[in-house]
Amino acid sequence: MKLNKSEIFITVLISVVILGTYVVSTTLAEQSGGSPESGEDSVLMDTYNSLKSLGYGTETGANGPVWNRIISSANWVPDGTVTEDTVISGYTFYDESRTAKTGILDYPNYEVQSLQAKDFRDSNASDSWSSWTKTNTSPEVWQDGRTGLYWSASQGSMTNEFTIGLCDFFSTTPRGSYGGSDTDCGNAINACATLSLDADGDTVAESNWYLPTQAELMQAYLNGIYLGTNTSWATGSLFWSSTEASSTSAWGTNLYSGNTNGSNKTSSYSVRCVLRDL
Repeated sequence: MKLNKSEIFITVLISVVILGTYVVSTTLAEQSGGSPESGEDSVLMDTYNSLKSLGYGTETGANGPVWNRIISSANWVPDGTVTEDTVISGYTFYDESRTAKTGILDYPNYEVQSLQAKDFRDSNASDSWSSWTKTNTSPEVWQDGRTGLYWSASQGSMTNEFTIGLCDFFSTTPRGSYGGSDTDCGNAINACATLSLDADGDTVAESNWYLPTQAELMQAYLNGIYLGTNTSWATGSLFWSSTEASSTSAWGTNLYSGNTNGSNKTSSYSVRCVLRDL
């Protein structure tokens, strides 16, 4: 059948309108926004680029790189191992089925306390020290303001060969005097038990001095005896305590570093005496 010019024009016009509408609809489906703009990426390409930057999908495959990216990401499943009882109460997470869940772990809430991180020899830690008062000058005696204990200067270096089951220095009613050479109480304990020294500066000598326990030596260290008094008086020696580590050893404490060691009672270390009651 032969078409005249009018019929051909109408056919072309209809085709242009239909095709034009189709092209515009296709472009609008791929681009975001209102009107299509030349050079703009489609929504599909934006999605592809975003997934690619996150490392999802592959670049190869029969469906092409764009579709492979989208299909691969859609197949991703969370593979975490947490459960409600391992997540702190009130915090939300997603399980393998992409379901939001809330933790139920009752995590203890510890109150933060002020804590000295530096050791007491650092001047920045001086606010943790006790106040130390020199109560006698010759020989020197210092009192710990926190514990109230009076501390003598070093009485020299000696052994500490005491037998705790025989030495009544440890009893509630210790003997009234020591000879200074008792083998059951040892030289270190006897040195303090026989000491007669004015503790408070009233010119009256006290005689109830004793060899400190390991805990008392450690407390003196913590309270700053080394720099709270003076270094020449405190010294960095290891001082004997009256606390046994075993039947053949006792504890000694370094007042400079705080180190405490169990040493053989036959070893010679410094002795410092302490007084609790005047």
